[in-house]
Amino acid sequence: MSTDTEQILRALARLGDKVDELRLTIELEAKKDNPVVDFQWQGKKVSFFLPMMNVDAIQRRIALRRCFYEDTLLTKCSKYLDKDSVVFDCGAHIGNHTLHFALINQVKKVVSFEPQATVFENLEKNVKLNGLRNVVLKNMALGEKDGFAEVIAGHSRNSGGTEFAVSEEEGVRMDHLDKYHKYNPTFMKIDVEGMALPVLKGAKKILTEAQPVLWVELRPARKEFDAPAAFLQELGYRHSALNPQNHLFLPPG
Repeated sequence: MSTDTEQILRALARLGDKVDELRLTIELEAKKDNPVVDFQWQGKKVSFFLPMMNVDAIQRRIALRRCFYEDTLLTKCSKYLDKDSVVFDCGAHIGNHTLHFALINQVKKVVSFEPQATVFENLEKNVKLNGLRNVVLKNMALGEKDGFAEVIAGHSRNSGGTEFAVSEEEGVRMDHLDKYHKYNPTFMKIDVEGMALPVLKGAKKILTEAQPVLWVELRPARKEFDAPAAFLQELGYRHSALNPQNHLFLPPG
């Protein structure tokens, strides 16, 4: 492919992005009092409250495609879920995965953890909007032990990429997952932007006793894979890659 052709294709892609952004800006303006996007998925109506659809990466993708974010991965993981499943959604964000687990997979219960206050309000609205009664919401960060967390990196166009770290001072509440062992989870999705290892260490009792299937995001560019994978291997978990950034860990047996 010639350099001129590549430049034209890149220009067309940028133009397409601008058109999409304009479309969503117009749609958001038209729906400014109620920025809700509806679509059908596997025969069910799904509704998302998307107040930042014109700028936030995840909200934008849902609004443009009228489908779940990471729909292919959700479909792949659905074979590990049934009506008796209990799911922990760690890093639930606005509820994309929570809604799929609760509404589409129709699991018994979803316990969703999200530390960002404004994002958590969005999560609450999406759960309520879809009339879900099988979801428990927890506004907190997760780590190896109880304490506090603070934001160390924020992203104005991708709130799902906000990063937290342990704080010595009072901040966002942080719990460890073994406090919620009573729920006996059968599946855990962990997308915590670099905090996967502390979250897993704080769930060691759950991992050894309940032995849930794990879906963990581990970013290769940040070299996040090796330490969590080694920790889980010691517990007998087997690895299976969903894609370069998302990984399944299957319990012993």
